[in-house]
Amino acid sequence: MKTNFLLIFFFLPLTFVCAQKPPESKQPFRCLTLQMTGKTRNIHFHEGSDIIFKTFSNRKKQHLTIVQLSDSSFFYFPYENQHSIFDLQEIKFREIKKIYSHGEKQLFALKGIGALGGAGVFLFSFDVLNQLKSPPIVINPTIVAISSGFIGLSFIINKLQHPSYKISKRHYLRLYHIENPKWHTKSTF
Repeated sequence: MKTNFLLIFFFLPLTFVCAQKPPESKQPFRCLTLQMTGKTRNIHFHEGSDIIFKTFSNRKKQHLTIVQLSDSSFFYFPYENQHSIFDLQEIKFREIKKIYSHGEKQLFALKGIGALGGAGVFLFSFDVLNQLKSPPIVINPTIVAISSGFIGLSFIINKLQHPSYKISKRHYLRLYHIENPKWHTKSTF
């Protein structure tokens, strides 16, 4: 009798601990990847990540959040305030023309790139405004060269920081089914 009590005393907490362990999910994790040839790092998109792209039918940039991935398309909510399963809209992978890589979300003034282009515009405009006191306005070629250099440099650096990838043989979309999502992180590059 005493041994039965000891067995129950030791094994009863073990059964409660084992019963509380949740079962592992057998559903594979889906990852949409923009594959690139060469040494360029691939860009990964998961359910819940943002994607910026253009389609063949719509020439405007679309900034959407991926809700669900299927084998040949992804789904998104067309409106921010409507989140019903019946409101989902679909975009096929073959309709995507170009994907834009977005950097970290920072304030406009903190990036420094837009401020450099703005400095070129302000330099030229202040030069013209200072000459309004005297009637003949003379455009200084040195000021024009410096301000256009600022504007051009900010444009070039902005394009280098936020590249766009046209979908072709070199850049193509591929959907991966990952069996164990613990080994992979959910980050968008």
